[in-house]
Amino acid sequence: MPAPGKRPPPGGTAAALTYLVIMFLFDELRLALVLRWGPHRRQRVERSMAIQSRRMLATVNRLCGLRYSFDTGGAGSLPRRFILVTNHQSLADILMLLAAFPRHPLKFVAKRSLQRGIPTLSKCLRYGCHAIIDRTGPLHRTRRALVKLTRLDRRPLPGSPFPPCSLALFPEGTRSRDGRVGTFHRAGMRILAEQTRLPVVVAALDGGTGISRLHTLRNLTGVHYRVKVLEILPPALDRRAVTEVLVRARQAIGNQVACWRGDAAGEPVVAPRSTT
Repeated sequence: MPAPGKRPPPGGTAAALTYLVIMFLFDELRLALVLRWGPHRRQRVERSMAIQSRRMLATVNRLCGLRYSFDTGGAGSLPRRFILVTNHQSLADILMLLAAFPRHPLKFVAKRSLQRGIPTLSKCLRYGCHAIIDRTGPLHRTRRALVKLTRLDRRPLPGSPFPPCSLALFPEGTRSRDGRVGTFHRAGMRILAEQTRLPVVVAALDGGTGISRLHTLRNLTGVHYRVKVLEILPPALDRRAVTEVLVRARQAIGNQVACWRGDAAGEPVVAPRSTT
């Protein structure tokens, strides 16, 4: 990992972009010709996404200077399945979370415009059985998509070689442009919590605003993208419990993001790692 202040190698940005384009085209072809067919399609897509997300981060680290780190074991051992609640800063947050939880395949709630037309991503969303919603459509359709999502791996087969999936939620509903933690909305969380009765893992992430624009890829040595699990909470079984969980999660995440940003100047480099 590059030392603080060390610039990426000459031509690193062009090399990184070239590699990523080639990787996306290769994955697009592989998804269309190989992973589209056969049994266990969803699980094979999940495994591919976890591997490729780590490769992408490692490439951007080496060629563009991006630092990244995962701390997913500080709050204790993660449950086998859970609802992940975290803040949202960038589309790359999904990449970070997939890399941070490789043994817990995450299912996201995505807007309908991402369902088609984007190489690799669109097929991964469809074949991976993520929830696709229309933000401006009827509420009953959104609820139906979320309920369908909760039914995945509700009763995992004993002895299956594939880990059961967990559900990831951005309660803010949209990305924060300046990194500040916004209002947490409870509608989606209430559906997921009531339908699954899964424990809740609260995690904070930061660094997404540093790569929100393409020109920032020229030099990412000042960006530290990170994910940290803060708390593991029991299932929220009713509306009041859901509200309390979201209030507690927003406060914990806001405090952690503020701490990171306040201490960023004197922070040591942390090597990428996973404790899942």
